[in-house]
Amino acid sequence: MSTANFTFYLFMAGNRVVTVGDIAKETGLTRQRIWQLAVAGLIPAERVNPGGKQYRFYDSPKFAAWRKEKARQSARPRGVSPVQRSHRISRRRQEKIEKLHEILVNETEVSASDKEVALWYYRCLFTLWWARVGMSLREWPLLEGIDALYESKIIFGRGLKIDHYGIEETIERLPNYSETNAAN
Repeated sequence: MSTANFTFYLFMAGNRVVTVGDIAKETGLTRQRIWQLAVAGLIPAERVNPGGKQYRFYDSPKFAAWRKEKARQSARPRGVSPVQRSHRISRRRQEKIEKLHEILVNETEVSASDKEVALWYYRCLFTLWWARVGMSLREWPLLEGIDALYESKIIFGRGLKIDHYGIEETIERLPNYSETNAAN
């Protein structure tokens, strides 16, 4: 890809101007990260519109070298391997379990609100566990559907696509067996 694809020209002045989007495409960084660098004044280029809302910069050899270096840095593999990540998660989980065990064995004092929240959370988890075990005995299509929504992270994940309050209200409005049988 040539840098000509990433440039914006001010036709009146004829000066080559590079936008945040151009920098993001060229370096492999996100627009948000480029914008953060621009706000912090860490981009080594002169702004076209000082004090303006948008960040546009005059191109220069120094600025081109900076973009090239950022592209090289962002091309490096980052982070840890999935195996290392799973070991770290497993280790943290085990540390939390050990801390809970220590609190329970030593009968450490805790606040009333912390105790109440922990008990409610445990009861909810126990109920969910019981429902999953019970699902193997008979089919519960309503529960299975909600479980599928949870597992696909449609409700509780980052991509909130379904209004979980709407689902809750709709489920509450469903007629019970006794209401259906009474109507017949």
